[in-house]
Amino acid sequence: MNDSSYGPLCNAIARRVFNDKSEQEFALEITQMKEWITGLDDEQKEEASADLKALKKERKAPGFKPWYSKGKVCDEKLKNPDFTLSRVWKEYKDYISGAPSLPLRGPAKWDISKWTAAERRPFEFSAMDDEDD
Repeated sequence: MNDSSYGPLCNAIARRVFNDKSEQEFALEITQMKEWITGLDDEQKEEASADLKALKKERKAPGFKPWYSKGKVCDEKLKNPDFTLSRVWKEYKDYISGAPSLPLRGPAKWDISKWTAAERRPFEFSAMDDEDD
């Protein structure tokens, strides 16, 4: 990250946000990660558990420094044209202009939990045709 133009900015922001993180906050994060891992499938669970174990081991190592305490930092208020949102926002608006604003089929609500049973019926597996017929 430090090799990129935005690396020093990320370091500066992260130092401001995370520098005062206590051991209790770190322990809470570990607990939350463990809870998240329990919801993964077996292959992902194994990989995430190994990553979590490596993180805990790395954190206990003498001289441990989190990623944001390494490398250069810059002034967060630095005006860099690459960091302006207006250019990116214009490009994004052009990109999403072709995206649907309502579902292509069914009622005009994105949240299907708010559809009535009759509105959901055509989309249920039991209502679909069997391809073997």
